[in-house]
Formats: sequence, structure tokens, C-alpha cells
Amino acid sequence: MKIRNGFVSNSSTASFCIVGVSSDDIINKITEADNMFKEAYLDYGVFKTENMGYYGYGNDVEYAGLWAEKLLKDKTIPEAKDWFQNYVYDKFEIHVDKDDIEFIYGEVGN
Repeated sequence: MKIRNGFVSNSSTASFCIVGVSSDDIINKITEADNMFKEAYLDYGVFKTENMGYYGYGNDVEYAGLWAEKLLKDKTIPEAKDWFQNYVYDKFEIHVDKDDIEFIYGEVGN
């Protein structure tokens, strides 16, 4: 078995940890409302506007959300979900059920 030490330089993936949504319906509503998103390409699976972060593969958005690290500095996960719900409504006038808001982490790429 071959073991590689260090990082893989040709990797085209990015790790993320967000409070956000994975529902296609909600993501479509958010991307349609976010004027900065129009026809954007997800570089290494990540595209960030000043309003939101989008994560997926190529141009397929799997998740939309805000960096958990910033939200969780002074909030619990339930408080961060409440904050996200209010943020999406204030920014885009889109209501998101609390049950649809998740703590999401993983890896995405081109």
C-alpha cells in the first residue's frame, strides 16, 4: 500500500462548513434572487457572492449557506439557524423553514 505524505497538488476540491440549505427548491429561489450569482462558475466547487456562499460541482449547486465559523463564534447551532433564516428573509424575501436549515460540511470540486 502506498501512503502519500503532504497534500495532493492537483486536487480540485475545497472543504467547507456552513449553516445553510441543500433543498434544490430553496437553492433555486436564492440563486434567482441573488443578482451576483447570475451565470457564475463554481471555482473548485465554491462561489461566494457578498450575500451567500454556493457549493457544488461544476455549475451544479448542491448547498447554499454562510460560513459556520463566523456564525458559531457567538451563537449556538440553533441560534445560527435562526440567524440564517432571518438573513435569507431580510436579504431575498424568501422564507426558509427551520427544518430545512442544516449544519453542513464536506468537500466539493469541479
